[in-house]
Amino acid sequence: MRRARSGSRAARRACAALLGIAAALLSAELVLRALPSESLGFVYARGVFTRPPEFTEDERRNALGFHAAELPPAEDRAPQVLLLGDSYVAALSVPLEETVGQRLERELDADGGRSLRVIAAGLPGWGQAEQLEALRALGPHTRSSLVLTLLLPFNDLRDNHPALEAQANAELEALARYRPGWLRLRREEAPLFFFESSLLNQWLSFHAARRRERTTREATAPLDYEVYVDPPSGAWIEAWERTERLLLETADTARQLGAAYAVALASTPHGVRGPEDGLAILRASYPALRERALDLTAPTRRLERFCREHGIPCLELEARFAAEQARRSDPLHWPRDGHWNVAGNAFAAQQLARFVREVLASASARAR
Repeated sequence: MRRARSGSRAARRACAALLGIAAALLSAELVLRALPSESLGFVYARGVFTRPPEFTEDERRNALGFHAAELPPAEDRAPQVLLLGDSYVAALSVPLEETVGQRLERELDADGGRSLRVIAAGLPGWGQAEQLEALRALGPHTRSSLVLTLLLPFNDLRDNHPALEAQANAELEALARYRPGWLRLRREEAPLFFFESSLLNQWLSFHAARRRERTTREATAPLDYEVYVDPPSGAWIEAWERTERLLLETADTARQLGAAYAVALASTPHGVRGPEDGLAILRASYPALRERALDLTAPTRRLERFCREHGIPCLELEARFAAEQARRSDPLHWPRDGHWNVAGNAFAAQQLARFVREVLASASARAR
């Protein structure tokens, strides 16, 4: 009889313990479901853990497929600036009205000079080859007084080299932390992930996967940061040669269309911290870079020298962004995505407006 009573008490205790564990797990699940994704530190969808989105992409496109205003009507006789670029010109992370192209047109209108229309042509992943094709397609149908390339030294060079671009695209799928602050982990990399619908199981598996990711990151770094190796070697020499050749072809095409040509060099979220602090950020994010001799100013200095040698006006934006960032608390780039946010697009447009007026004034003076 005593054994039966003892067994019954043990069963009740075990049952109570199981109910307590179940209640605790249920409570934890409910608490996590009440938290915003920013507090959780991740979102999970279609088998992949990522950081919560910083923005909602603006899906508006013009008739040409660009996140930009429509081409001016034929009766609008105002001279035009044709702005060529990649995702910085596309500016999908901000409303169409806040893109650098739209802001630039408003800045040019506000400065009291002659009215200028801005035609923006840029898509994510474009390099100078795609931009040259766009110029050849659009140029004969516009009244461009100026063709302006917004070049991002950080990744335009590898975009211009098929092998480097293929390697970078492969890394984008394979590396969990392709940029500082980014995170992309497949469910196969998350241990103890059994219940996809359970936010508690997602949370536990995500943090376990992050510990594994830190170990992997010790030995790897994305290809893109090799653009800061000075002097370049291997395929990067070819990338530089191809980029410079494409810029000269773009300049010649612009002049054949009767337009002036200029280049502006875009900024990066690490570069606006200054060469030393920016490099420290990269090395903290990728310990594998600590043994590399990198110079964040090397690509910009080479492009500025190239432009001087070929008589191409050039505006270096990163130093201006760094000075502006140092005096303000709010960022000019999205911290994780890396592109210009609304404030960054606005500041870039202010700088570009002065540059555009100077280039056009100089071109007009030479034509007299």
